[in-house]
Amino acid sequence: MSTNNSNSSCVACSCSIVLLLICTVASASEHPSETAEIGIDQQTNNGMNAETSDIPIKQGSFPGGDVFVPLIAAPKEPQFFASYIKLDNQNTNNLALVGLGDTFGLYRWEDNGLGDGWQLSFFGAFFSQFNMDASSNDLLNTDYQVGFPFTYRQGSFSARLRLYHQSSHLGDELLLGNNPPPRINLSVEVVDALLSYEWRNWRSYGGLSYILRHDPEEFDPWGAQAGVEYRSPVNVLGANQFLGGLDIESFEEINWKAAVSLKIGLAYGRQLQGEKGIRFMLEVYDGPAPFGQFYIREITYYGLGIYFDI
Repeated sequence: MSTNNSNSSCVACSCSIVLLLICTVASASEHPSETAEIGIDQQTNNGMNAETSDIPIKQGSFPGGDVFVPLIAAPKEPQFFASYIKLDNQNTNNLALVGLGDTFGLYRWEDNGLGDGWQLSFFGAFFSQFNMDASSNDLLNTDYQVGFPFTYRQGSFSARLRLYHQSSHLGDELLLGNNPPPRINLSVEVVDALLSYEWRNWRSYGGLSYILRHDPEEFDPWGAQAGVEYRSPVNVLGANQFLGGLDIESFEEINWKAAVSLKIGLAYGRQLQGEKGIRFMLEVYDGPAPFGQFYIREITYYGLGIYFDI
């Protein structure tokens, strides 16, 4: 793929993400009454603890939230966050990870029971890594994602099917610096599917992914993902929820080496849908790097992240 095609893909992804963020903010400001007056007992009866979910209550066009609860520990879940991490055994020791992304509901078909049904959405996100050891905090890489998730919930069971595009782009400072890495124009279209089950304060999930189109051309297409999560109401340091997640991903392209992500922390605010919140998470990661073309490198890092629920 040519550089012009790569730049066009980058511009298209950026425009899609900006449009998504504008739509999200506009929807939140225009529909404040959509904040759900749902009690803890009602959501618990549906197999969900009240603090675990963004389950929407509006059927039809542009519903709030999603019937599939976002993953806690997956490195590339569309959300707003900033993390400061320390790498082990790498030339660069300190990185800042920044993500901007959201999911915008397009249409929801309600089923029997509170929160049950089908939903079609659009999501856009980008994930950037910055070298904090450099004097100008150089941008190393940015991964762009744009796609359509189709989600379903029935009681304690939920599922997500996604079709999305990802393209990855190295930072100019890295390419123009000393010893720049050989550039790989990594661009893929992926379909993935997850099945999730919730039990009391616990949740487990698992699924597969398949790369439909890829650049470079020689690329093994299969992937697998599984994880477990825990959420519980607390009253510690002003927080209203303790939460943690363990996510494991593995891909055929890198000989099924496991990428393990662990995040544990406290959440503030957002007890009902429509409310804003913030999460402080301790993060540990070990395995192939989730940073664009650097996926062939094995890394270990730990750090602290701040996540914003808007």
